[in-house]
Amino acid sequence: MKLIFKVLLASIPIWIFPAQVLALRCGHRIIDIGDRKSKVYIRCGDPVFVETRERRFPKNCGERGYINDFGGNYNRGKHDKNVLFFPICHVEIIEVWTYNFGSHKFMRELLFREGILFKINLLEYGY
Repeated sequence: MKLIFKVLLASIPIWIFPAQVLALRCGHRIIDIGDRKSKVYIRCGDPVFVETRERRFPKNCGERGYINDFGGNYNRGKHDKNVLFFPICHVEIIEVWTYNFGSHKFMRELLFREGILFKINLLEYGY
């Protein structure tokens, strides 16, 4: 009974954070949450894929404006049928690097906010 309890207790972090990794090994060097992009690049080399995502925070936006069909922001102006009301708020840029370590290892997805690594996701097997 004690052995079963210990095994279950030890596996709780796997249940809670199944796809998030706290550190990454590139060769014999460790990459950790909080490292800069330059350090990751020096230690791990070129990622196989780089993507930029935007994360918008619409709640508690102080300034309001308008956005047209083409994505251009208008802070002041007349309403017409091609201009929609849209709250202007904080936009956070997330840069996502994907590393492929071969077909026998899992790929990793590294997320950077303002040049700082804040999350490492475990993906499927590489190719």
